[in-house]
Amino acid sequence: MNRLALIPLFASLALWSCKPPQETSAATPAAPTAVRTTPAPAAAPALAQPQAAAAEPKKGHSCSDDVAVTPASDKITEIKDEKTGATILAVGTKLTGTAPVATVAELTQLPESLAGKTVRVEGNVSAMCGHRRSWFALQSEDKSGDALRVLTAPAFLVPEGSIGKRARAEGVVELIDIPLETAQHYAEAHNLPIQTKAAVVRATGAEFL
Repeated sequence: MNRLALIPLFASLALWSCKPPQETSAATPAAPTAVRTTPAPAAAPALAQPQAAAAEPKKGHSCSDDVAVTPASDKITEIKDEKTGATILAVGTKLTGTAPVATVAELTQLPESLAGKTVRVEGNVSAMCGHRRSWFALQSEDKSGDALRVLTAPAFLVPEGSIGKRARAEGVVELIDIPLETAQHYAEAHNLPIQTKAAVVRATGAEFL
């Protein structure tokens, strides 16, 4: 047989031996390939914003920067004035009545000779620390507008509502330096003169009437 005549026969057999290519019908769409999705991690909870801290007295603005603020006693004893019969509120140690008298006007002049000595002072209460009740102020007798602070804590607390009353106290005279901001606070909040150096009486007891 002619070899050239066999070529078409071999080509026909080759076509029958190959599988036809798979096709995707337009009418039957191919099944979608499954896509595995990983869920996004849950967002971390937002950190709670810290609450604003309670306002604290700025350094130099506290009414008690120079006073111990933990009183030993808040006891108030009612007694009768021997001369008038009026009710007196006594706090701290009972007054001895023997301490030498120093006037408010005298002490506001910063007498170094009285520093460290125990004295008795008396006058009208013009101001007090309402927040901690750790001091009160006595008006000067000469109507100059000067005032003397009497420090009471930790020996005792100033009775509430003492402004406008008459008071007497016994204690040790101290000459102290006052930060300017504190002095300005005393002036703005308590109508006291601005002083960066002042005499104070650190009281052991007082009476209010």
